Amino acid sequence: MAYCKSTLGRVDSKDLEKFETYDDLLKELYQAHQVDQASSFHSFFSRFEPYLSSFRRFTVLLTAMMASTKTATIWGLTNLLIEISSKSNDISTKVLPWLEEMGSDLLLFNHYDWIFANNTELQNLLVMVFIDLIKFWALAVKYLRRSPQMNFGLSPWSEVRSQYLDTVEKIRKQTARVKEMAQAINAKIVYEQQAKLVQELEQRLEGTSISQPEDQEVSLPCNNLPFPRNPKFSGRKDLLTELHQRLDPGDDDQGMKSWCLWGMGGLGKTQVALQYAHERLEQETKAVFWINSDTPLAIMNGFIGIGLALNHTGVKAERGPDHNKYLIFNWLQRTSSPWLIVFDNVESPEHLRTFWPANKNGAILITSRYNILAFNPASGGSEIPVMNEEEGSELLTKLLARKDYTDAEIGSAKELSQSLGGLPLALNLMGGQIHRRGKRIEQFLDQYRKYSSQLHKASNSTSLDIYYHYKLDTVWLASFEPLEPESRTLLSILSFLAPDEVPLQLFLPEDKEGLGDGFDFCEDDFLLDEALIPLTASSLVGKSMTTDVIHLHRLVQEEYRNWIKPAERYDAFVAATRLLYQAFPKQAYGLPLRNEWDICKKYISHAAMLCTHQRKYKFKPVKKGDFEQFTRLLATCCWYLVETGSWPEHDSMIEVAEAISEDKEGPLYAQICNTAGVVEMERGHVAKAYPLILKARSMREKSLPENHVDLADSCTNLGNLMMTEFKDKKSLEEVERLFDRAIEIDKMNGDEHCDKIMHIRIGNNGVLYNLQGRYEKAIEYIEIARDYAIKLFGKDTHFDVTADYDHGKVLYDQGKYDDARPYFSRAEKVFVDSNPWQPAATAAHLKLACMDMRQGRVKDAIELLRKTLAVCTFKESVKGDRGDTARVMRRLSEALELDGQLDEAKQLHDEAESIRKSMQGDRFDELEDTEQAYNLLVYVAFW
Repeated sequence: MAYCKSTLGRVDSKDLEKFETYDDLLKELYQAHQVDQASSFHSFFSRFEPYLSSFRRFTVLLTAMMASTKTATIWGLTNLLIEISSKSNDISTKVLPWLEEMGSDLLLFNHYDWIFANNTELQNLLVMVFIDLIKFWALAVKYLRRSPQMNFGLSPWSEVRSQYLDTVEKIRKQTARVKEMAQAINAKIVYEQQAKLVQELEQRLEGTSISQPEDQEVSLPCNNLPFPRNPKFSGRKDLLTELHQRLDPGDDDQGMKSWCLWGMGGLGKTQVALQYAHERLEQETKAVFWINSDTPLAIMNGFIGIGLALNHTGVKAERGPDHNKYLIFNWLQRTSSPWLIVFDNVESPEHLRTFWPANKNGAILITSRYNILAFNPASGGSEIPVMNEEEGSELLTKLLARKDYTDAEIGSAKELSQSLGGLPLALNLMGGQIHRRGKRIEQFLDQYRKYSSQLHKASNSTSLDIYYHYKLDTVWLASFEPLEPESRTLLSILSFLAPDEVPLQLFLPEDKEGLGDGFDFCEDDFLLDEALIPLTASSLVGKSMTTDVIHLHRLVQEEYRNWIKPAERYDAFVAATRLLYQAFPKQAYGLPLRNEWDICKKYISHAAMLCTHQRKYKFKPVKKGDFEQFTRLLATCCWYLVETGSWPEHDSMIEVAEAISEDKEGPLYAQICNTAGVVEMERGHVAKAYPLILKARSMREKSLPENHVDLADSCTNLGNLMMTEFKDKKSLEEVERLFDRAIEIDKMNGDEHCDKIMHIRIGNNGVLYNLQGRYEKAIEYIEIARDYAIKLFGKDTHFDVTADYDHGKVLYDQGKYDDARPYFSRAEKVFVDSNPWQPAATAAHLKLACMDMRQGRVKDAIELLRKTLAVCTFKESVKGDRGDTARVMRRLSEALELDGQLDEAKQLHDEAESIRKSMQGDRFDELEDTEQAYNLLVYVAFW
């Protein structure tokens, strides 16, 4: 503190300890500047906020290890930096790269947080790093305050830069010390995690009916690389040599190999990985796979893509993600064929935690902006360097693909490469500009110097690297400014979508109203091509000639979002939401989307990316109704995620949907609450579901006519929830009134509507009548529901065999096990074929096992229950509780007791009861240890 006061002076020192935490600083800034997304300060601060989180995490670690350490000074200095930077674009372009680079290094301390506990030496190291940070930022504030307009290359800026480089070097030396101590431990941990995952997967599905094909039952050789080999790839020989040394198959038996290529955007990480993957194909590696890894959802879809590419007999796009993921894991672990997986553009080690197969014949290559992935989960990594003059010149001349070049052009190519900082993306973009303009390299270089001169006079850069900000500004201006309005609009929309596999069909909606002005290119494919051609010609966007999808670099997306004005950014975001709403199938009234899954899968990653941007920019509707279609889109996407069992992704998306809904009392918000409530109900979370479903019903009753089908949906959901809770037989009378009212409303809306919904409504009545003991009427209604389902979906489909399950349950509850078995067997076959990980398949397995046990086939029951228990255990983290596990565990303990295995039976019984008690709370004492008590842990449809 004394150093800061002597460096800064009285005025800047007085508030240094005003903010105890980052949250205190954030609150003050937002209040002082009245921040919303339209304010200029919001636009400015949104560039700072992502990098400050690294400093926040570091201070949290420091105080956790040494509670006496006060970190308020760092937030006081941060406040001064933000205040000064907000007044000058030139200063902000200097401060942002400092924050980004230092923050990236500081994150490594958090990665190794476990090693600091009870280690005084390393705790003192954290304090030294903190002091170095304080000293640098104090010095920076001093000179930024006094000399904001001075040239960065001259004194006193040279002193600041020298201090900056010295501070970064100190931080890196300290992190190197931590890495050395942690690496040996970390290698062991990674190996143990891989081994544990292998063991768990093998145990859980060994001997099940799920197909486990050997190599002869899949199509090899196989690859799903997104692009052919790039004939214009240049340089990077040292990197490729290292990758071959690290990842190629060898004679050693050291386990699976893994490596990470990391570095800032634009350095060509993906291109190097693609080149290595193609070289492995040339070495006759039989299986080479590529997974776009921006989000966990994208990674999951990538595993499905691997299965489809392999023609794996068990993998189907319509099956649940966990099932497909397991089948691919199982093959990757067991195959004797060498394989390579590239996880491209991984954002966090956490995203790969459950996607890390292990096999000594396998290799994994990661690309990422973050060096942390080189230590977890990869066993090491390489930073991608910029290209030198020779490499950059060679790449540029290859891109232009001319027969020969003069010495003057070669010299100009080297100079341009140097001016662009040796960044491959920048060279690629400028090569596109040279080709498009039909100029010689030296002619374009003159134009480039002119742009560069303008930018040095007034820069509004948001680039993230201190050494390249002027150079990249020139690249972006030269690439973006010549674009015509329609191409600009198209690129602005693309900047908000996922970077890969954007279907061109998205931009040809049936309903073009509501998109606003400037969307003439959405009229037909010719006009769309006219808008797209300048983007592909400038290498801003790539287009597949065979699949009608386009792709673009993430850095291009980020820089274009930063380059356009806040109002344009908002308009582009809204337009993207409306186009996706038009393309995505529509869901309402509780009807399933199963027949539309192929289309949903095509667009779901883009909807998820919109949610990511909404969290970042915190857009608020400028005009009433701006977010209506976005909200409807997310409501439908959430329903699709529920149907496919992607519950964590649903939870993330529903949060955004709730936040953006404009009318918190209207029918659209009611739909969001209803969807969230149904998800909790189907998980068996009665207490969480009740307020959501009741709120949705109340809003619908206030805002909709009494015969609206949404009210029938609310009646159905509330009735199902009451059955799931099942307080007593008396409560079922209210359920019956709700179900009857739902059918009454449906009939008011005509036969066409009834034909689409009655398989659900009447089937629910069948379940109710069974609980009431009205068995004949239950079977009558269940079979009527089956007829509706077959007319709508066909035989041997999900709702057809749902009727089988419900019919079998009626017979089972009467003790007619021989009669019930064919119904459960048929249901189990279709459920497993559709998705063996879904709760319906688990329920069918449990019923078959219980019948085996009651009919004296105890060994068969134990075998099936063990397999079912493995699946339930595997699903616990996704479902969010252990209800299914406890239910199966209790039945397994009963079977083991009948088989004389008393010790294990008691252990499982006690654990099951402990789980039930933790979930049922006070009600645990009211309920006897019966099958029905355990049924209450799950949704009524799975009893």
